[in-house]
Amino acid sequence: MDQVIDKVWKTVPTPQWMLDLFTAIDALDTSDKTGYQYYFAEDVDAAFGTTVLKGREAVKNFLIQLDDPFVTKHLVTSIMQIDNCLTVLCSADLTKKGAPASSKLHVAPLVDIFWLDEKGKINRWVVTFPKGLEKGASAGVFS
Repeated sequence: MDQVIDKVWKTVPTPQWMLDLFTAIDALDTSDKTGYQYYFAEDVDAAFGTTVLKGREAVKNFLIQLDDPFVTKHLVTSIMQIDNCLTVLCSADLTKKGAPASSKLHVAPLVDIFWLDEKGKINRWVVTFPKGLEKGASAGVFS
């Protein structure tokens, strides 16, 4: 007999751990107890645009390299969940360090998909955003 799987996406409130994760990413917090290192499984698989990352250290190093030139603030719009998968619609405000606040760039849409393991750690993370954004950030376009 075929088993019917009745699962639907549900809109859920933003979990505090997710707000804490984005705060840690924005602050470049790499500590073991409060930083984003705390939220990711050691063997996390991540895809950030076209960049594929394997393991927590690779994620840490990539985020530091990407975000270090900027003051970043992630803004969560909505979250949908099915089982251990959360889809996050969000945006980010980016200002190049040392630049006037008026040069802030609002980047939207950003979509994050988190799959959690049995311990609640992120074991797969996919981030997608408008084409060309990753290249623009690394080239210092946001000045």
